[in-house]
Amino acid sequence: MIQKGSRIKVVDNSGAKIISCISVPKGYKRRYASSGDIIVASVKALRNKFKKKSKVKKGDIICAIIIRLINPIFNKTGTLGFKSNSAVLLNRQNKIKFIGTRIFGGIPKAVAIQKHLSTLKLVTLSAGILR
Repeated sequence: MIQKGSRIKVVDNSGAKIISCISVPKGYKRRYASSGDIIVASVKALRNKFKKKSKVKKGDIICAIIIRLINPIFNKTGTLGFKSNSAVLLNRQNKIKFIGTRIFGGIPKAVAIQKHLSTLKLVTLSAGILR
């Protein structure tokens, strides 16, 4: 579960390394976000390789879609949990466009099934779908 102040690892090539959740939109006084939800976040750290060519700067406020969570996902085939919380950055104004052009690692099937237009693009950019 992601809540206000949570630190999240970025798994695309936008240049950001760690982001911090500012708010969880959609819903009155909504506190937690799960996998597949869109959050508003701030960039806390940049990757050393991309500091000069980075598409985002430290302190920028951006939107992000959550891909993986530490909390396990329970389904018929078993449980699926990850080592860290991770997200992919979206454009602030147009929440359909991605900032990065590549996603590192796979995407859980629970995220891939959702009918958002952004998640359909996510599946095409990623390496594969996990269970």
